[in-house]
Formats: sequence, structure tokens, C-alpha cells
Amino acid sequence: MAKISCADFAALAGVSRAAITQAAKPKNGKTPKLALEADGTINTDLPINAAYLKGKREKTAAPAKPARPVKPKSDTVSPPASEEGKDTAGGTGGEEDDEELFSATLELAEEKLKGARARRINTEADTRLKNLKESREKEITVLRELVQRKFSALDAAIKTNLRDLPRRINAQYHAVSISEGESAAERYLEEQISAALVRIKTEARKQGLAE
Repeated sequence: MAKISCADFAALAGVSRAAITQAAKPKNGKTPKLALEADGTINTDLPINAAYLKGKREKTAAPAKPARPVKPKSDTVSPPASEEGKDTAGGTGGEEDDEELFSATLELAEEKLKGARARRINTEADTRLKNLKESREKEITVLRELVQRKFSALDAAIKTNLRDLPRRINAQYHAVSISEGESAAERYLEEQISAALVRIKTEARKQGLAE
């Protein structure tokens, strides 16, 4: 058993690779002109494959038809030759060549269409991914700015009302402690801290950070 690739078989037959592919396909319920093996190779010993190869070789090796002699011109105009008298030899071979050429052209067009479709799908996917990425980046930027703005205001309120509280009430705390005693000074300190916390909570509500 002699197995060769489709490309090598096409070279032996003197036809294109696409013509071999089309010859191996059934058309209109008819038996294919070639039989392929399971691994995609062609067994040249099979009768159907050998007959196809022989026919293509004979067609390629057939000598060219001799040119018809030129008839001398006469004064009388001869009537046009009847369609029935035309030579129809080789008509089947010409139709087969045209069919193979059409099949090869159709296969090439299908491959180009698949490639163009794949490129369009990839381009659309890249565009959607880019738009999605840009949209997420914008959302993250807006969220970051919102958080910074709200917490900046809250941080300023905490700094003003708590962190600066000892410095602001220090003198008054000592004055109350001296004049009214330590218990009064502690009550004064608790009142100032409670008032500061109320102001911080109010600012948090304004920023939507607390209920």
C-alpha cells in the first residue's frame, strides 16, 4: 500500500491541492472521485485513486491538436458552420477543469471570509474590553475622590473638636479646678468632650457617613 499526502498526490496529478480536496467530496449524492484514508493521506493503489491519477496524467500528456489548415478565401461568403457539426471531443474534461477551478476559488473565498470574520470579532472584543477597563477606571477615580472629600471633612472635624481640645480648654480647665475643685473640672472636661463628639457626629451625617 502506497500512501502519500494530498499535496504530493496533487503534484503527481498536475492539479491544485484544492482540486484534490474537492475531488474527495461527494457532490449531489454522487460517489467522490477520490478516496482518502483516515489519516488524510491517499492510497495510490486503490483503483479509484489510480484511475483519477491516470486520467489526469493522460490529459496532461495528451499532444496538442494540430492546427487546422487555413482555407483560401473565395469571393463567395460561406454560410456559418452548423452547431451540430462542431467538435465536442474533450468537452467533459473542460467542464471538469472549470468545476475544479470554481471549487478552488470558492474554498479560497471561504478561508478569506473566515479570516475577516475572526479579525472583526477580535477587534470588537478588544474594543469592548478597552471600554470596560476605561469605565471601571473612571468609577474607581470618582469613588476615590468621593471618599477623600468626605473623610477629609470628617478628619478636619475630628482634628478641630478632639485633637485640639486639650489646647483649647486647658486654661479654662485649670481655672475651674482651682475655683470649684477637681470634681467640677472633671464635669467640665466631660461636657467639652461630649460637645465635641456631637459636632463630629453632625459632620459625619452631613457627609453621609453616619445615620
